[in-house]
Amino acid sequence: MNFLFNHIGFAPSANKVALIEAPADQLEGKTFTVFDAKTRHAAFRGAIHARGTVAKWKNWHFWAADLTALTQVGEYFIV
Repeated sequence: MNFLFNHIGFAPSANKVALIEAPADQLEGKTFTVFDAKTRHAAFRGAIHARGTVAKWKNWHFWAADLTALTQVGEYFIV
């Protein structure tokens, strides 16, 4: 499993989506949680959604974790 994500940061009102490369059946029905790095409290929870494949990119399957609704400025990590 590989996370494809902007590690520099986002503007609070920007679209924020982490792409995940994982087998087609590995993340079905799964969720993710974004935690505040300082307090370790959950700041946001969401569902992981299948995005499909890309033609001629092996048999990789992509998933999306959309955290756009998180608009509070801070430092976070995703689990």
